[in-house]
Amino acid sequence: MIKQIRRIRLTIIGAICLVALASYLLIALPLKQELQKSIQQNFIYSAEGAAYSVENFLDHCLNAAESLSSKTMIKQAMVDYQNGRMTLDELKEYTAPQYENVYRVQEKLTGAVRLMDGLVIAEQGVVAWEKIENPSAIKELTLQVDPATLMVTIYSPIKEEDDEIIGHDIVFVNISNLMYGVHEGHMQHEIYTATQVKDKFNGAKFIAEGLLTDNGAATYYIKPLKYTDLYFVASTPNRLLFRPIQSTLAKIAFAFPLLNFFIILIINYLAFSSIGKLAKELEEKKNWYQKIASTDYLTNTSTRHHFNEILEEYLCGTKTIDKPIALVMIDVDNFKKINDTFGHLTGDKVLKEIALILKKSVRSEDQVVRYGGDEFLLFLKDCTFATAEKVVSRAIQHLKTSDRFPIPIDISHGITVVNHKDDLLKAIQDADTQMYQMKTRKTIISPS
Repeated sequence: MIKQIRRIRLTIIGAICLVALASYLLIALPLKQELQKSIQQNFIYSAEGAAYSVENFLDHCLNAAESLSSKTMIKQAMVDYQNGRMTLDELKEYTAPQYENVYRVQEKLTGAVRLMDGLVIAEQGVVAWEKIENPSAIKELTLQVDPATLMVTIYSPIKEEDDEIIGHDIVFVNISNLMYGVHEGHMQHEIYTATQVKDKFNGAKFIAEGLLTDNGAATYYIKPLKYTDLYFVASTPNRLLFRPIQSTLAKIAFAFPLLNFFIILIINYLAFSSIGKLAKELEEKKNWYQKIASTDYLTNTSTRHHFNEILEEYLCGTKTIDKPIALVMIDVDNFKKINDTFGHLTGDKVLKEIALILKKSVRSEDQVVRYGGDEFLLFLKDCTFATAEKVVSRAIQHLKTSDRFPIPIDISHGITVVNHKDDLLKAIQDADTQMYQMKTRKTIISPS
């Protein structure tokens, strides 16, 4: 009898162990792998959203530097000094108040200085003189970032109408607050040089859209930073990244040896409920991060990155073109004039209003894409050339009758219709060419 009881006990223990092992191999382990993939994907979306925020900030800084250098009256004073019609002291006295007014509008800047022939003409804010290196050799708008101090230095040549450079504005922006501001939870964001990336990640080659890598202790997402030869690096320790999975699996592992077969079934149910809840939360976060990556923060239209994903689905055959697709490339006429005359905040409001009008002019299944700074692209499904013309005409009419613009707004556009996926990329180029041809004709016709 005692031997039989012992056999039963051993059988029960063996059965519990087998059930535990089978549950781990057939259920817990596959779930762990799938949840790890989901967490990594959410990590990528979060990192891309942070990188996108930094690049947008640099965009605004470049625009601010250009705006500072484009003021005609201040440039004319420099030309007068150059031609002997004004003394250096008169130039400085004339430039100082106007330079200050333009500088104060650019809220993101921490300092700026105007140089001409090595002389300081005007200065505002905190100027990092140690960062300035041979500005006379710089011929185009140039952005430099110091990864150690996160100080951005922008060289903006001041050009006459014949493109002759008569001086430079050097603008400074510290992005350390921005880098800390985009931190989320335990994720850390840094900027690396190419050498640092090569040394830290064993010379791995990075694709244009970024790379996910794992050194065992932490997970990294590396993405080339636009306008620079640097890399945006997001990282988080694996123990924190995968802690929700480890916590759930630890509860399961602790419960199995202690409970009998029936209780094990209940615990499995509870564990799977916990995993299901976690999976749901991850899915919700994934959708949220996807929205950030796919929606332009200013105009609430689709980003070019999101449009490229849609395009790839057609190009690789995931989606087919059963009915014609119209592609409309749109550019806002004289948008630089709006920025220079009324400031970039007004320019942003104009872009928002134009995007709203374009969205109201198309159907819900169509896409309005912010393709560039002031360029938009309409992706119109089941649409002929004539219908696309009507859509554009409707949008232009709304633009002309709107009272929300500081000056009359007009757009240039180009339209192409596609019936086969292989023609998509060429169609975008053709629409772009048509748009610039229309813009050129307007420039020729309009009085200078």
